[in-house]
Amino acid sequence: MILRVKIENSSTSQNIIINNKAYHLKLNNDNCHEKFINEYKQVIVEKNINIQNRPLININKTEFLQWFVGFTDAEGCFLISMPKNTKEAHFVFQITLHIDDLETLYLIKDKIGIGNVTFSKSTASFKVHSFKDNLKLVSIFNKYSLLTHKQIDFCLWKQAIDIKNSYLESLNVSKKKSFDLDTYNKLLTLKKCYK
Repeated sequence: MILRVKIENSSTSQNIIINNKAYHLKLNNDNCHEKFINEYKQVIVEKNINIQNRPLININKTEFLQWFVGFTDAEGCFLISMPKNTKEAHFVFQITLHIDDLETLYLIKDKIGIGNVTFSKSTASFKVHSFKDNLKLVSIFNKYSLLTHKQIDFCLWKQAIDIKNSYLESLNVSKKKSFDLDTYNKLLTLKKCYK
């Protein structure tokens, strides 16, 4: 039996993924995460289980990107968030699956090299929030076309990203949260086109 283990640390919590089952532990003074890990170490020793890191599937980049675009046709989502009372726009690419498919999301993150994987009790999500990383996704979806109605969503999302990118280039900056009223209204019009 192979037990696949991945541990993700932050200053306040630890995520432990064991054979696609995720455990989220808040770090506190009683070292509950150490107790948890020690219990699993004992199980591993008693059952003589081999621990290994997540294996990456051995396919070339072109085949993977074609698969990824097809997978996005089925499970992906292009989002534009525009908080009220601000002149801001945030772009998110997201794939949400059942927690049993967590490994698939880590494969995507590992192969593409961007984004984050988060999970709750029953679902897991791969999300890309960074504007710079979303520009990388645009180049992938420009090269390998989506085939379903997601192509329409992508085109609107890409158009909005292009508007933001042009705005940033006109100011000669790489980051800026708020927009002038004209740019904001263009983005708002595109957002309203989403279903």
